[in-house]
Amino acid sequence: MSDGIIDQVQRAREVFNAPQKEGDVWYVLNIAWFDKWKKFTHYEDINEEITESDGFDPPPGMIDNGSLMDGDKLRSNLLVGTDVIFIPESLWDLFCKCYGCYPADTSIFKRSTVKASTGKLSLDLYPSHIRLVEKNKNGPEIEETFCNAETIGHLKNVIRRVRRCHQCDIRLFDSKIDEEVTAKDDVTLQEACLDGTRTLIYEISGSNRSIDSLDRNRLSYTVQSSSSYGKFGSQPQGVVGLHNLGNTCFMNSALQCTSNIPELTDFFLLDKYKPDLNHVSRLGSKGVIAECFAALIKRLWSTGSAGSAISPRDLKISIGQYAPQFVGYQQHDAHELMMFLLDFLHEDLNRVKQKPYIELNDADGRPDEEVAREAWEHYKKRNDSFIVDLFHGMLKSTVVCPDCGYTSVTFDPFASLSLPLDIVPTIAIIWPHNGEFQRIRCHLYVPPRCSLENLISYFKHARQPQDGCKYIIAEFNRDDLRIPEPEEKLYVRKEELQFMAFEVPAVRGSNFEMASHPTNGSASDRSETLCDDVLGVINAHLSKEGVVQQAKLTAGKPSRICVPSAFFDLGHTDKLQQKLNLDLCFELFTTEETLSAQNSWYCKKCKEHQQASKKFDLWCLPKVLVIHLKRFRSVYRINKINEFVDCPVEGLKIYNSRHEEHVYDLVAVSNHMGGLGGGHYTAYAKNRYDNRWYNFDDSYTCHLSGSPVTAAAYVLIYVRHEVPSLPSANGDNSGVSSDMDNQDLSPMSNSHDHGNGDMNLGR
Repeated sequence: MSDGIIDQVQRAREVFNAPQKEGDVWYVLNIAWFDKWKKFTHYEDINEEITESDGFDPPPGMIDNGSLMDGDKLRSNLLVGTDVIFIPESLWDLFCKCYGCYPADTSIFKRSTVKASTGKLSLDLYPSHIRLVEKNKNGPEIEETFCNAETIGHLKNVIRRVRRCHQCDIRLFDSKIDEEVTAKDDVTLQEACLDGTRTLIYEISGSNRSIDSLDRNRLSYTVQSSSSYGKFGSQPQGVVGLHNLGNTCFMNSALQCTSNIPELTDFFLLDKYKPDLNHVSRLGSKGVIAECFAALIKRLWSTGSAGSAISPRDLKISIGQYAPQFVGYQQHDAHELMMFLLDFLHEDLNRVKQKPYIELNDADGRPDEEVAREAWEHYKKRNDSFIVDLFHGMLKSTVVCPDCGYTSVTFDPFASLSLPLDIVPTIAIIWPHNGEFQRIRCHLYVPPRCSLENLISYFKHARQPQDGCKYIIAEFNRDDLRIPEPEEKLYVRKEELQFMAFEVPAVRGSNFEMASHPTNGSASDRSETLCDDVLGVINAHLSKEGVVQQAKLTAGKPSRICVPSAFFDLGHTDKLQQKLNLDLCFELFTTEETLSAQNSWYCKKCKEHQQASKKFDLWCLPKVLVIHLKRFRSVYRINKINEFVDCPVEGLKIYNSRHEEHVYDLVAVSNHMGGLGGGHYTAYAKNRYDNRWYNFDDSYTCHLSGSPVTAAAYVLIYVRHEVPSLPSANGDNSGVSSDMDNQDLSPMSNSHDHGNGDMNLGR
């Protein structure tokens, strides 16, 4: 390499920081190769002095753009920022000079910055190659390449110019799905998902709107009919597919889930949303997204749509206009889209037109009920919508300073619960008291780093100790056992025998309890007491099996016990396989954790940032509970957790922090299959009319024969039993509670009757 690393890094930083202008030439580069180059050159260490390679990271090798190819063309569905990046021509030439490139013909990777008719600059991976054909075949075909920032209005002007009809009205139809693209001229081709090669049908005002008379051999397009998805009438209302507009399966999955929440659907089908439309909120879309969502819901649940598929393009366009991250064809997270949609629906329907400023007060030792009531009242003064009534609950957050003991208690609303799956399947053994029962080999799910108190609770979750007994935890290490310190953080190894739980009389207590409630005596005395209790259990089992050799304390190590090898070969072992289920996920969610140094908490008493302990509790639960299983985790890189989580379809019982029971039934599931790069979303939903489950896979729909809960479950939507009854299939709405609009949906009600729909913040 004639050009050194320092020159490469300096050149890269210069060109990437330069402003973009029309006519700039760029090249498409494999992002995997670029990541190797950044590691090799330490490109991202911007605060360090640039030096030659230290030899720890190998050179990236020849540029490998061959994996981006499909024959002699660029692969379809490549994503900028995930699969490829754009680099300026000067940097491309430098890289090719230093490392070489495969394939040798690089013209396929060349792109230019183009200015649209609106003046906006655009750099496109897949420029829009549009073929425009008049529906009655009278006019000429128009075939042209446009930048993605070009507008629908510009396409119409091109048609007007070619056809010499400058004052005519024009409508454009997507040939693939037989639907109008959009009536809005200012929508860009990217917002309308018209990137790549497309055939559009144009209709000039005054001609027949139908496109059935088109010469299909000439146009080479297909129109989806209801027969593609099942004979018309063979599926009930609401079983309607959604066309994939280009990597929009994430959106289709989220929309099918929300569409099958009966009370939400009724709210829009019956136009109950209209009086609440907020056209002034700066945090919403001034009603645009709510209106588009209502229109989509009405199409999904119309009798004429059953068994067919429709396009969610108008809603997709509206979402992209108010959240640019969703513009175009890049894959996104279904849960993120769902939360964005609910948040915008809330703001579009917020009954509060002018949000007051409210100063939050500390708990300062006041009763939880009083603080919670105040927090909810403050929240409702700024946020009062049907979405809040239906989806919002409240969490209690307790943070304790490790130095001064100051405790902060706050109550925060939530629209979904993200439950952790960052757990390790490990092996443990429970030794019953006095050798009366066989030892029990357990397969437990435990966080990779947890406290002694938490580990004891996970053992209890798998098996409660016998009456009058509690657990003492010991860590196994070859031929001895170690009693962990009460405040010690334990690191759990996957699929290894690492921990044992010994049942001891409750009068002594567990490791954690003896530390939390110390009696007279030093820490070493307490450790010796725990070891004596464990020795008693071990030697009782040895004696029962006729083993003469006994366990004993390790000399000079008061917290360690030397165990004879025969101890681990004792007789029959009962097995206990713990299930990974929602109960365990909720337990993990409400487990106390110690904040990391990067996420430290400012203690107003110490006046310093502290690695405090933090704990969540479920204070009140909503009518519709959205549960997000956190399957994606980031350690050194993002990976996916594919564990099956057992989730009840009916009768999910959840208890809030005041031990009040809430019972939920599952109505919809958003599924994610595959990995991060090539994943796919589908949805399972329970139809309100025939109470059967259906599979929604973009435009394809069918009856679901198996369980709606699989290892692909990503977002689960549960509805509380007390949601009012629903209209019948014949359209009779008598089943809807007549005073539903007047119900007290506020958690401030003192009633414990869940049928009132309250979230019951205070007693």
